[in-house]
Amino acid sequence: MAASAGPFLNVGHRGFPGRFPENTLVSQAAAFAAGADMVEIDLQKSSDGAVVILHDDTLDRTTDGAGPVADHTLAELQQLDAGSWFAPEFAGVGIPTLEEALSAGIGQGPLLLDQKSGLTFGAGIASALTSTGFAATQLWVTAWESAQVLDIQAQVPNATILWTALSPDHPTPEDWSGFLDDMTLLGVDGFSLVDLFFLTSPFGPSFIVEAQARGFLVFAWNLFPAGVTEMQTLIAAGLDGYIVDNPATLAAELPEAPPAPWLAALLVGLVVLRGTGNRSAGRAQAARLGHQGRGVAGRFNTHVSRAILDPSRRSQLRARLGGTRVGRDLPLDGRRRARALHHGHPQCAAEASRGGRAEDGARESTGEPRAEQGEHDGYARL
Repeated sequence: MAASAGPFLNVGHRGFPGRFPENTLVSQAAAFAAGADMVEIDLQKSSDGAVVILHDDTLDRTTDGAGPVADHTLAELQQLDAGSWFAPEFAGVGIPTLEEALSAGIGQGPLLLDQKSGLTFGAGIASALTSTGFAATQLWVTAWESAQVLDIQAQVPNATILWTALSPDHPTPEDWSGFLDDMTLLGVDGFSLVDLFFLTSPFGPSFIVEAQARGFLVFAWNLFPAGVTEMQTLIAAGLDGYIVDNPATLAAELPEAPPAPWLAALLVGLVVLRGTGNRSAGRAQAARLGHQGRGVAGRFNTHVSRAILDPSRRSQLRARLGGTRVGRDLPLDGRRRARALHHGHPQCAAEASRGGRAEDGARESTGEPRAEQGEHDGYARL
């Protein structure tokens, strides 16, 4: 199988859940620090309509609360501890709002928002983008349902949309043509499918080839924590990216491994957080911790940004997306891949930089990650 023609994106799944409590600002910052090009986080809604970052539709697994998320107000959710279930040193880490996650992400890199099935988030995402100044061109969104796709297209037209599923709707190559025709009409940019489809199905490789030939991006997400063998297999398969629990391990397997992370500053902040003994203070410290990365990460662009700015990588991306033109004359007519091509132009990258990214530079090495955490019982994968 041919390797991917464009840059392979390393995406942290709920941040860096192998070593930090998932879907928290601490985990988000750690993922970027460890070499992730982008971070995926999950969206839920409170009873009063606030968008918060949490995977499960109940609070029991990852907080000290109980019951459905939708039965609690934002104020009630903000009182919960979302860190101590993972390890004592994370006591006081709270459930972030979408605004807090976007604010922390400025200067770190793109975010991939996973919309939970049955809910639409377009209005909340648009409001959060306005209030935080996070660049919509740095925003990716997954959709499980066509209603979610249409909602994002209406509310956040510059977002990149990935259709996500356990596998393509039609499992045989004979049917994929019709499926891909439907996805073209729906206007998604690509797919985010479970890694087992590409690792175990004989149809996985041919789906990658056919989907990419039509201009779609193809990502995998790990159902179970991926090991080095799985990572190497999917890198070689020609995927556009892999959403993994351990972005540090994936970074080490990529041809262009990123410099060592700045996790020491992160851990110093955690010591301060642990010493607060106060949840509200702990949440405030966690929010500040998310911004500490801007001091370091603000001095360099992510691998995504470098790929856009580098002419050879940019031409590879254009070729992958099937485009022939870039620049000011490219029509922005709502076609998703046309928009993606337009984003490949340096001027567009500069516009995205106004959201908080600074000039390109080198990452600083300030320490090694702490020992790997063991797997936690009841860790929900979907």
